[in-house]
This record gives sequence, structure tokens and C-alpha cells, in this order.
Amino acid sequence: YPHPEQLLDIAQVPKGCNNCIYITSGGFVTLRRRAKTLANVALVQSWTAILRGPDRAEALAGERVTPDFFHTLGDRALLGRTLGPADTATGHRDVVVISETLWRTRFGADSVLVGRSMVINGTPFTVVGVLAGEPVYPLHTEVWAPLVIPPSMAADHHWTDYDMVARARDGVSMTRVRAELATIAVDEARGYPDDMKSTTGANRPLARWNESNTNMLWILSAHVGL
Repeated sequence: YPHPEQLLDIAQVPKGCNNCIYITSGGFVTLRRRAKTLANVALVQSWTAILRGPDRAEALAGERVTPDFFHTLGDRALLGRTLGPADTATGHRDVVVISETLWRTRFGADSVLVGRSMVINGTPFTVVGVLAGEPVYPLHTEVWAPLVIPPSMAADHHWTDYDMVARARDGVSMTRVRAELATIAVDEARGYPDDMKSTTGANRPLARWNESNTNMLWILSAHVGL
């Protein structure tokens, strides 16, 4: 990614669980509104996407993401476009971006795939773009769809069901970013004491996100092997 040193993974970590790296949707909304040291922020939620084809159904590794996701990372489209704010509007949410790998292996690098429809989880989705290259965050993602945050989600400070990625503003030091995030975390704990009493705000370079997930995959592989 361009300027990877600017990218952060931000979380509400349950006390005693360093690998629990998720955040609430309400916490994300607060950071998006208050953090002045961050240029862009995005919320990410794992999504099992069952693609129905003419001869078989296939489970894809999917993510639902808020509109700034691709812009935050600096991703670009090989074909078509990535997701944007208009894709969260009512009537325009059933769109997807697919990975270049999926485009080549599942669709034979079809140059006119953009604009066509595919059925995922029983719903027709329009393909608006093919992402260039192999996705690094989250690893091995094959399809992305819009994540819409209704008022009920914006007010939720209890369920840590999401990942959050952010990019610092140009010229702003990580020391300054972390100081601001710590202040916001303290205010969140005071504002929502019942929800936040067992968690603490945390952040780390995005590059370390894959480290913790890779370690967990090794542990799971060892269990399977045994």
C-alpha cells in the first residue's frame, strides 16, 4: 500500500486478550467524527458470500466495508471502480468489487464482467469493479460489498464485531495520532462505562494485523495436524 507507515488498525481490546482486535460500530462512528489526526477511516466486517453458479455454489471469502475502505488503503481498480459513498444509498447497495484472482480463476478474466450480475446469498449483486493485485488486508479476500451503518449500529458501543483501519494525515506523527486516540478512548470509557468497563482502546501498525491472524492460523493448523 502507498505510505504503509500511515496505516493503523484500531480496536477496543478486552482486558487479558491481546489478539482480540475488534471494535464496536459506535466506537468507529465516534472516531470518524472526532479524530482530527486521521485522514480516512473504514470499518470492516467478515462476510461469507455464497456465490451461486450454473453448475455449483461456491463459498467466497468476503468483507463488507464502509465507503472509504479502498481510498484509505490506496487500492485501485483494474477494471471498473471500487466502492464509494453512493453505494450505501438505498437502492444502490447490492454491488460488489471482486479480486483479480477471483476474476481470473472463476470468470476467466472476462473483460466485460463489470456491469453484470452475480447471485450471492440468494441476492443479485452487480459487479462494479475488479481490484488490482492480491489483497493484503484482509488477506485472501475475494469479494467486497458495502457496509451500511444505520442509526442503531451508530449507537452501539457494546458489540465488538468489526475491524477498523485508518490512515494518518500527511505530516502528522504517530505519536500525535496515538495521543489523540488515547484521549478519545478515555472519553468513550467515561461516556459508556457499562459497555467499556472490560475493554481498553488500542492501536497498532496495520502490518501487524496479518501477523496475529497468521499466528492463529498456525495454531489452528497444528490442531488439525494433531
